[in-house]
Amino acid sequence: MLAWILLSLGVLLVIACVVVAVWFKRRAPEPTKSPAQLWTETDRYYYAEDLPEHGVTPEADRRPLLVLGGMAVLAVVALAAGGTLMLRTDQDQPLASSTPTASPPPIGSRITAGESGLCLAAEYAGDGAPVSLRTCQATETQQWQPVDDGTIRIGTRCMDVAGAETKIGTIIQLAECNGNAAQLFRFENGKLISGLNGNCVDARSGKVAPGVGAVIQRCAAVGARTWQQLS
Repeated sequence: MLAWILLSLGVLLVIACVVVAVWFKRRAPEPTKSPAQLWTETDRYYYAEDLPEHGVTPEADRRPLLVLGGMAVLAVVALAAGGTLMLRTDQDQPLASSTPTASPPPIGSRITAGESGLCLAAEYAGDGAPVSLRTCQATETQQWQPVDDGTIRIGTRCMDVAGAETKIGTIIQLAECNGNAAQLFRFENGKLISGLNGNCVDARSGKVAPGVGAVIQRCAAVGARTWQQLS
């Protein structure tokens, strides 16, 4: 805003300089005698009849030039200051993108069953997709992102105990995040523990093999089987 005010002031001063110069040009009388005839060494008019015609002294003749000079200096200062402020403002502002881009979802980590080379994977990236063991790959359905609210997510969906059931053997699935305790999980000493009832996520029947589903199991029954997070 200040930059535009200074630039506008500078332009107005330039216009005023032109107007004043034209006005003084038209107002100034045509000299009728040479400078040698008009002035003496004491800077007084030599011809008394010239006083009414000119009506000015040497100092007064210089006043229009002083006024124009002052206005010109102010115009230059205002334009320079306004231009400098505008350049600084443009440099401080980030470049606007022609099309808005959505922020990409955070890249999660894979959850592996020990050293087996198998990872927890959703069958598909949608509600109700069962979670099972699959060969570890860099696919979206294996990118699990732990979040501060206690959920573990793929995109906008959460790891979930199906139906919020506490029954042993209940499957683990992918579901729309809803804040339910069935979607709270934590890693503890290599175990993946459900916040619903404190039981653990395990491979069905303890069988670590491709295609085996993930279910809820008593942590004591999991034994030495562990889960690891890999980037």
